[in-house]
Amino acid sequence: MKQLSGFDLDDFLQYDTSTSTSTSQFARSSISNIGTDGNVELNSESNSLVYNNRDLIVIVIPVEGTTLCPESTNDNNSEYTSQLQTLAFATNCQHDQLDRPTVGYTGICFGPMDPTDRTNKTHKRRLLTIAHEFTHILGMNSYDFPFFYSHTTKRPRTQRDRYNRPPETQVLCVDGTRQTVLTADESTIKPVTTANGYIAYEVVTETVSNVVKNQFDCHTRDGIGGRLENQPTGDTDCFME
Repeated sequence: MKQLSGFDLDDFLQYDTSTSTSTSQFARSSISNIGTDGNVELNSESNSLVYNNRDLIVIVIPVEGTTLCPESTNDNNSEYTSQLQTLAFATNCQHDQLDRPTVGYTGICFGPMDPTDRTNKTHKRRLLTIAHEFTHILGMNSYDFPFFYSHTTKRPRTQRDRYNRPPETQVLCVDGTRQTVLTADESTIKPVTTANGYIAYEVVTETVSNVVKNQFDCHTRDGIGGRLENQPTGDTDCFME
């Protein structure tokens, strides 16, 4: 968090200074803004938060005014420029023993938002953007695809080496370049050629395939998957998810 936003844990905690003691037990009980239900507490060294009885922790980091959020444009006629500005981003940063995301973070840039625009269309776009970013926290990332598990076999969908790493191969990216990346098995994600000749990638797990078939009412087609977006999301993103 310190590297991303310039803030660390102490910047977000409020301490009760009405008592004078310096023990770690005091530090644990003197935090006034993390609740009292026992679900969130400081560890014994008082340098990290511990979340109890939670499957996923999402940290919203303050990024407005940092290099992660571009300065807002004052050009009201430049709709194209506004569309290129970052509204939000998110990813996961910790996984459990089965490679399931357990901690993620997101940042929201308020500069591109016009507070006077309260139309339903704008509100829906903002909600969809935030929902899209949360899918990255849940595992919809190119670096997570090779670590997907099969809900049927309870085993990794992609074969791994003795160091528990998926294979690393060179693939054709959606922008036409080639990159060497950790590669998921084609039972998870596979390349397709669009009608206009461009390369794209689809998630083809059983669940995703069934959802797509139901959504588009195309139950007779085999191998159909959920198409990933083909717009750049980062300099190193090959699949542009």
